[in-house]
Amino acid sequence: MLELLETVDSAGHLFALSNVLECGGKKNEILSHWLFLHRDRFQLTDLIMDYSNSNYHRNSRAELTREVLITNYKVGG
Repeated sequence: MLELLETVDSAGHLFALSNVLECGGKKNEILSHWLFLHRDRFQLTDLIMDYSNSNYHRNSRAELTREVLITNYKVGG
């Protein structure tokens, strides 16, 4: 999928990908590496979500989830 996003970007189209970088102390290494390689090309925006009412809410800070939005365009002001 990451190769497809590069192709979409190269063709001049916009994309947005929502994904999780870290969860429960585990890191999405593939996505993290891809973002590092393209840090000047794509924008990374942390999504601050409140899941306190969810049945999968975690009490431990070590188990917090880092959800992000990756785009090839500027988000926000």
